[in-house]
Amino acid sequence: MIRKLTRITICTLTCMLLILSLSTSVSAEQFAHFTAFGDSLTDHNGLNQYVPEAPEAFTNCQATPCVWVEYMLAELEIELENLENNAIGGAMTQGHSDEEIQAAIDAGALPPLGLVGQVDTYLSQSPEFKPDDTLFTIWIGGNDLLEFFRGESSAAAPEALVQGAMANIETAVTDLIDAGALNFLVLNLPDLSQTPAFNQQPEDTRNNINELVQGFNRALSVTLEGVEYQNSGVSIISLDVFTFMNGLIAQGIFNNTTGTYLEFDAEGNPTGNVNGDADDFLFYDPIHPTTRAHAIIGDEAAAAVEASEGARDFDDDDTCFIQTVAAY
Repeated sequence: MIRKLTRITICTLTCMLLILSLSTSVSAEQFAHFTAFGDSLTDHNGLNQYVPEAPEAFTNCQATPCVWVEYMLAELEIELENLENNAIGGAMTQGHSDEEIQAAIDAGALPPLGLVGQVDTYLSQSPEFKPDDTLFTIWIGGNDLLEFFRGESSAAAPEALVQGAMANIETAVTDLIDAGALNFLVLNLPDLSQTPAFNQQPEDTRNNINELVQGFNRALSVTLEGVEYQNSGVSIISLDVFTFMNGLIAQGIFNNTTGTYLEFDAEGNPTGNVNGDADDFLFYDPIHPTTRAHAIIGDEAAAAVEASEGARDFDDDDTCFIQTVAAY
């Protein structure tokens, strides 16, 4: 009986020490390498490698960190040299939203720049990475919806649009898994009806946009759950940007959540002027957030990654709890 109690006591103390040191172990076990895919919400020096006149980034940053994934690494205290950013402004889940760029892609003058193409290009280089300490991030789909809203999408109905986008995302994620990837962070779409591009539209129009974005996000959640279920050992962290950014608006974190930092003329062209202090604005232009908003999203993403790491560390050592209960 004494020996049994001693075993229980030792194991219980071990569990207590594990719990007390969990925050330390999370820091020690963080992902060390990050590989990003996506569109202009993640792009930093991506599109301008192929189209020199494209901006360095689609926000108001003057230096690095600039976009959310860089702020996430900064919050995690990871050097930016450990980030490989493959995101391309204008990318859709398949193809590019700019007709001239897509024509160049079709002619073979440019590589495929959509999500599937980004992953194909990445994998064609036979990348070497450690699956356990590499996190792959994906934020995509906004341009698919914007094309649809403009009537330029090949999809005739919202259902077809979402179904096609999900097939492309699943293909990209599965191809990475087949190459050895185990860990993913996937962001859903923000509420596009709240952006300056659409927030002055009639209520019915805004409601339709809101419903389509939510439909996209629900389908994305189901798709990712399916991928995780079908691939043992794969972990997908989901970040609900839709709810998070609407919360920023409701809480008044930014003084201006309806206008843009950049000034635009009546025809929608930038004048070269600005509307005030950038830190007051949620939106940089009609679609993209300011770098301050990127920083807040990056911090939220870092918290999600740290929470996931904590869960992984505890799961790895939960046999102690099981042994303690079994001893009784």
